[in-house]
Amino acid sequence: MKYILIALFIVLCATTTMAQKQGHLRLLAAHDVEGGGYAGSTADLYLEIQPGKGRVFLETFPLTRIDTQIATRTAQEIACNVVDYDCSQYDFIYTIKSQSSIIGGPSAGAATALLTISMLTGKDLRDDMAITGTINSHGLIGPVSGLKPKIEAASVSGITTVLVPQRFVKDTINATNTSDLVEYGKSLGVTVIEVTDINQAMYYMSGSYLEAENATIDIDTSYQETMRKLSDDLCSRSEKLLNETSPSSSKDLIEVSNQAKNLSSLGLGAYQKNDYYSSASFCFGANVKYLYLYLQQKNSNSEEYHKMANYVMTNILKLDAETDQKEIKTITDLESYMAVKERLEDAIRYVNISTSAKTDTDKFYALAYANERLYSAYSWYSFFDHRGKEFVINNALMKDSCQNVLLEVEERLQYLNLIFPDYPSDVSKELDEAYVELERGRYPLCLFKASKAKAEVDVPLNSMGVGLDNLKEYAQKKLTVAKSSIAHEASKGVFPILGYSYYEYARTLSVSDPYSSLLYSEYALELSNLDVYFHERGKAPALIQTDGDQQNVISFVIIFISGLGIGYIVAQLIRSRKEKELIIPISKKKNKKRVNNEQENKKNR
Repeated sequence: MKYILIALFIVLCATTTMAQKQGHLRLLAAHDVEGGGYAGSTADLYLEIQPGKGRVFLETFPLTRIDTQIATRTAQEIACNVVDYDCSQYDFIYTIKSQSSIIGGPSAGAATALLTISMLTGKDLRDDMAITGTINSHGLIGPVSGLKPKIEAASVSGITTVLVPQRFVKDTINATNTSDLVEYGKSLGVTVIEVTDINQAMYYMSGSYLEAENATIDIDTSYQETMRKLSDDLCSRSEKLLNETSPSSSKDLIEVSNQAKNLSSLGLGAYQKNDYYSSASFCFGANVKYLYLYLQQKNSNSEEYHKMANYVMTNILKLDAETDQKEIKTITDLESYMAVKERLEDAIRYVNISTSAKTDTDKFYALAYANERLYSAYSWYSFFDHRGKEFVINNALMKDSCQNVLLEVEERLQYLNLIFPDYPSDVSKELDEAYVELERGRYPLCLFKASKAKAEVDVPLNSMGVGLDNLKEYAQKKLTVAKSSIAHEASKGVFPILGYSYYEYARTLSVSDPYSSLLYSEYALELSNLDVYFHERGKAPALIQTDGDQQNVISFVIIFISGLGIGYIVAQLIRSRKEKELIIPISKKKNKKRVNNEQENKKNR
């Protein structure tokens, strides 16, 4: 037993030492120079992960700006999400050391995320390679400035390869010349490689991808069929409402009619491409306009108007009560609840707008919108009870999840205001609504609104440095990331109906309206992995740097056997020492007796 205790003590000491192993990565930074401007420099980034409470600490020598701290926390969060690890049980201690006062900011975000992933997965990173770039939601690498001086710093510090954000490799070499940084890097002996996301960067830095490139989405057949029926229903309604309206000589009404017809045409085109959510969205817009035309042409009197308004409100309250009775067992149930509740809230708001409107135009349009929003809510209600992987989804978990997302939004909003003080944004409104839902105890809606607020603040943060000429291309990259996230969820047996619907709509808008496409891509990303709030994510393998679970087992066995061997040797030494302590007194006694005998013999002689 004593051997086993000694062995376990040795194993504990050994694993504790490994658990505190420190990671390191070189950074490309910038420092101030006399006379203004800045020059490139290198810095060292260290990371220690230890058991804790999910806290993130940052030490910098010399000090940097506060936005570096915010960027570090964001990078840690993204890294944990990318590798699907529960990091709430560990503290992350980052240290940046530099010989000069570096300029703070988010440009070390990608490097910070890579080092964190390396520590969590046991993938070693090359020490002759560096990366500069921001890290955005779900691992997309964003643009930074000062690429030229950073490449110059790499060339004199032994760094042979520099990873930079894709399509942002143009930089001013001097006041009159703009050169391609790839070619400029070659002239300095530095290879410059463009990367899109953290998955590509990890491949270059470690030799292996985190997940397969160009993932395909396995669309859930039940979702596809239900959404097809929803699209059929809404688009058939468009045709019915069109037949109930009469041609008008009013210029304004003719314009509304043309808009409705255009939306109906877009709905038909999306349907033919099997983009059923997009088709339903376009037909919903057409239906609002057709119903508005119908009400205008009927010139409904006060009694008819109030009758219709009461009918809409009565059915809103009825469906709202039925939705509250639904048991939420799956992620699809949760998403259905969110979708139905959002539409019912919109419907109530527009009924109230309608009843307080001062003109017939405002009154009829608001009532038409409320009615069609109710109709859409009925359609989404049909997604309830679609069976799938079940989770423990309770109010306590949803409350915690909502509060965590709210904190993330607050942090991002502060960061946005720090960088763009005058940036116009509706995020505060969405955030306020999420807090209201939190106070009401309506935690699913709180989580939904907080997630949307997070997506809305991520759009400008993730688009920093993206020019109008690159906006469409950037929207396509964002779609690729969203697609990968949805494919990953679908592979786990959880098909995100909201996430996929927003992704599909973003894809439809990517050419005609790239900014809206970016927003819906962010919605898709935030709402495609709701399951992370309701199950235990993968644990980091005891923070030991290995190449996999098999190596973890082998290492433990070797340490344990070595511990047993050392324990046995120590025990044998202790036992040998004790035996000597027992033998020595007996020898002394025998020697004393022999002396006494010799003295007695002398007397006798």
